[in-house]
Amino acid sequence: MTDYSKLPQVVHLIDQYTFVINRGKDSDAKQGDNYLIFRLGESLFDPTTGDDLGVLEVVIGRARAIHVQEKISTLDSTITKVMPGKIRRVTRQAGGFISAFIPAEEEIEEGKEVLKMPIDVQIGDYARPV
Repeated sequence: MTDYSKLPQVVHLIDQYTFVINRGKDSDAKQGDNYLIFRLGESLFDPTTGDDLGVLEVVIGRARAIHVQEKISTLDSTITKVMPGKIRRVTRQAGGFISAFIPAEEEIEEGKEVLKMPIDVQIGDYARPV
């Protein structure tokens, strides 16, 4: 079974994207390290044998170390969502030989937008290096 006391934990919330864990350079944490953020759920048992299967780890998100100090590290969400670009209709005036091959009306999709998603992190949640 996992010894959760040895895993980093969230000790401070900065905003919905950024938080601090209790591991730093003295624990070999480095800027750019990636973490899986989770909290503990319920204990699970095998329905047939009754064996203890352990505690469910409820995944909250993923984060990357953006600043590492001696005993603490600041992490930032790496979860993103891609939003489709806006669709524009362009109408061209017909005329000349080339217009027979180009549609008079065309839809153009503008650039997609990548949004950083918040993490519903709480003090005491765990951060497993990945």
